[in-house]
Amino acid sequence: MLLETVINFCVLFTFCVLLYSFSYKNSIFHTATPVLHGIAVGIFSGLIGLVLIQTSISVSEEIILDTRFVVIVLSSVLGGPIAPLISGSIISLSRMGFGDFTQTAVMAGLNTFICSIFLSLLALKKQVTLKNATYYFLAISIETAIFLFFLAGFTWDKAWQSIYFLLFTNISFFVVLFIAKELEKHFKNVELVENLSETDFLTGLFNSRKFEKVSQDIIKNKKDVFSLMIIDIDYFKKINDTYGHLAGDAVLRELAVILKDFTITNGGSAYRYGGEEFFLLFPQRDGESSFQIAESLRLFVQNEFVITSGKQKVTITISIGISTFPSNGVGMDELYTCADRALYTAKRNGRNKVVHINQREEARKN
Repeated sequence: MLLETVINFCVLFTFCVLLYSFSYKNSIFHTATPVLHGIAVGIFSGLIGLVLIQTSISVSEEIILDTRFVVIVLSSVLGGPIAPLISGSIISLSRMGFGDFTQTAVMAGLNTFICSIFLSLLALKKQVTLKNATYYFLAISIETAIFLFFLAGFTWDKAWQSIYFLLFTNISFFVVLFIAKELEKHFKNVELVENLSETDFLTGLFNSRKFEKVSQDIIKNKKDVFSLMIIDIDYFKKINDTYGHLAGDAVLRELAVILKDFTITNGGSAYRYGGEEFFLLFPQRDGESSFQIAESLRLFVQNEFVITSGKQKVTITISIGISTFPSNGVGMDELYTCADRALYTAKRNGRNKVVHINQREEARKN
């Protein structure tokens, strides 16, 4: 019995680590669609349940003990309401078939299925988390212990089996719960480090590293049109020289807030690429619509942007160069070069302007 207990727990421990890694949103196995993710978690949990039943602890000819309910509860935490229903269905069918469809096996399988339905219904009303999962598990394990107690009639052996079941499953659950919480902390720390590595510390916008990653993903798709904007603050060096670098930093932060609001409103994303240069990406925006967005942004900065440095008010203007995929290039290097040329044209023609690369090419032809 001791060997079976150790094996069952080792399987459960491995399951906990694998399932949590599987459910981590940046995992290659993670599915962005909640329903599909829940189905995947449910199937994976159900398969682990099959292994747990095969390595279960035999306490009599018909009664076996395992940690299937730990799996079902954890699947509801990581996969939502649909996961325990799927995992419970797989495990209950497996339990019914374990031992040639005896009455005990069928009853145990039905009990597992009923508990999984109960958990799914609760998860629909309130999300199951690592914090409240304990209450759900205790309710299920106590109900199952009572079921086990009365399954074959009262005997002292059955009473001890019920007590052993409660001890074994609850110890297993709380150990797994501890492991899951530690994994949650670990993945949150990993996510925090990843976010920090992709965020500009001064403005809070995404940085050049994130831009390279996102832009390459968009290029790989190569299905929808999108536009790239390069924004440069006019005479930014003069602001630093006149008001100091603290004022210059304040200008960058305030402009970043405006850019973030504009990109969120128009379905884009904003990046500080370096110095006073910002990149904006607008998926599904052609040259004309991106030009209109850029022009409204330019006017807003011209008319509304103001910060206070000491007793003086600081205002700025911006110049914007735009290129569009695929008309101006099919690679990010091409698009960057085109947008940079458009920005150069805007600055050469007096600054505080928006230029799309197509306009520049037309002007050069004329």
